[in-house]
Order: sequence, then C-alpha cells, then structure tokens
Amino acid sequence: MSVPTPPSVARGLAPAGLDHGIDPAALAGTLCELGRVARVEDLGSNGPLLASATPDSLFHCLFGRDSVRMAMDLLEDFPAVARATLLELARLQGVRRNPRSEEEPGRILHEHRRRGDRNRIKDWSFPYYGSVDSTPQWIDLLGAVCTRHGRGILDELIVNRRGRRVTLRHSLRSALGWLLGRLDDPAGAGFLWVRRCGPWGLANQVWEDSGDAYYHADGVIFDFTRASAPRACAPGCCRLSGSPTSAHSRRH
Repeated sequence: MSVPTPPSVARGLAPAGLDHGIDPAALAGTLCELGRVARVEDLGSNGPLLASATPDSLFHCLFGRDSVRMAMDLLEDFPAVARATLLELARLQGVRRNPRSEEEPGRILHEHRRRGDRNRIKDWSFPYYGSVDSTPQWIDLLGAVCTRHGRGILDELIVNRRGRRVTLRHSLRSALGWLLGRLDDPAGAGFLWVRRCGPWGLANQVWEDSGDAYYHADGVIFDFTRASAPRACAPGCCRLSGSPTSAHSRRH
C-alpha cells in the first residue's frame, strides 16, 4: 500500500482551524503526542494512536475501538495511521481461546498493556479482548482503506500471536469468521451479542462499557449473565445494529 503525502500537512491543518474553531498547532501537537512522533507528517510511523498521550493516564495504552475510530477519522489526511493500526491489531488478533483474556480466534482486542504498566488489571491476561465492536470496526476500516487505496494492503505480511507469517487477507478471514460465528450462535438470536466469560471481564463490551451503562426503566442494572445486543453507542461510533459492512444484524 502506497501512502500519499497527507493533504493536511501542506495546508497546515487549516480546515480544522477554520471549520471547528480548533487551534491547528494544538491539534497537530496532540496528534503527535498520541502517535508518539515529533512531526505530524510522521503520524503512523510509530504505530497506532494511543487513547491518551499522558503517561500517567489510565488510558495511556492501545485500545482497539479507539485506535480504529481515530484511524478512520484521519484516513483522508493521514492514511499511514490506518495502515499502522490495521497491521498492529492484526498482529495481536486472537488465535486461541482463553477465558481469562476473552481471547477467541479472529477477535480484535479491546485493550493491550505491556508488562510493567501499573494500570494492568490483575484479573485479566493481556491483550484483553472484551469488546464486540472492535472486530467489525477493524473490518470497516480495512474496507475503507481498500476502497480508497486499493487492495494491495491485503497482501501485507504480519507475524501473528502464534509466530506465523500471515497476510492481512488471512486476518480479515479470521475476523469475519469470528463475526459470523457470533451471529450464528443461538445465544444472540442472530445479533452480535455481548456476554462476558466470567465475573472478571467487562460486563458491557461496547463503547459504553461502564458497569452501570445499561439498566431497566425502573433503574435496576441489567443482568450481565444474559446475552444482550446493545444498540446505543457514542455519536459517530459503530452501532451494534447499524454498520453496513459489519452486518451486526443478520437481517439488517
């Protein structure tokens, strides 16, 4: 995949400043911090963008859905970010079943923290895969890159968690296999459903993943032991029933 010169570099990120009241210099600085690079032209050369640039932040690590969402938003101006994000998440893609990390073959991670990170949750194994929307959003991003830049990226090689060299095409097939397997499971009645593997995992494995994000009209917290298919997500993020590429609902 060839990566063209970002148009925003030449124009100094001016449209962002003019259209949204954002200071272009501040925006460029933040993007560089998230991408761990010195120049905005180099975004993507040091891997995906992290969820927070501050080392002391709880979110100073790689999150699947966050990195994909940022890569999608930056695709027009910084396609190298999308490429780096796709390749890194494919490298860390699930290859086995592990209830402690909720890893499953083909599943794209929710969160990854390296050894020594003081914010590692002791009950989880890392990478931790407790997200149902990271995988379809990864598929969406790959589709957007192929549409814009051609399918050459599908032939790029990564070394997966088994130490095997595979192409991104293989990673795509694995991701689709995970997605279709979830849709075919009777537990979800044809929807991409959520149910954690055990009490140590995230109860809500979508964008709104806090423990009290979903409750009944009378205020009672939803029973996390039941399979569910939440519909509400943050503005602009992939809904569990609305992504055309991901086909979250079998009858979409």
